[in-house]
Amino acid sequence: MICGTSIMLYNPWKLNYWLNPRPASLPAYGLIGLFGLGIALLAASYFGVKKLKNKPGEGGYGRWWKKLEYFLAVNGIIALILSFVSYQLIPYLAARFWLLMWLLEIIIWIILLLKNRLKIKKRIAGIDPNLQIKDKYLP
Repeated sequence: MICGTSIMLYNPWKLNYWLNPRPASLPAYGLIGLFGLGIALLAASYFGVKKLKNKPGEGGYGRWWKKLEYFLAVNGIIALILSFVSYQLIPYLAARFWLLMWLLEIIIWIILLLKNRLKIKKRIAGIDPNLQIKDKYLP
């Protein structure tokens, strides 16, 4: 006991750490890191993707860039929400289980984005560049 309060340390390798509905707050570096990640994802969504999306020669990937922008924005907002509920120690919403669900969602979304990117790349590679030049001058 330190100053009349007990500090409870949880072992992340135990099931109780991940499924506890009333967990202890994340450490300060965890909260700051999660908040920083949320801000960075939102900033990348707003500034980075908009600049990359308008790069010359990337016309076929327009919808893909929009999906990437949505991915960054949604996960930035989720990171901010998770850092807020963990800081406020809101029961059930601050459970570590939601961090695992969020990481699983990120992995699935990245896999789908990469599959979509490869599909677009195959489709663009199958188009004959000479045909595009002829079509430009023929009515």
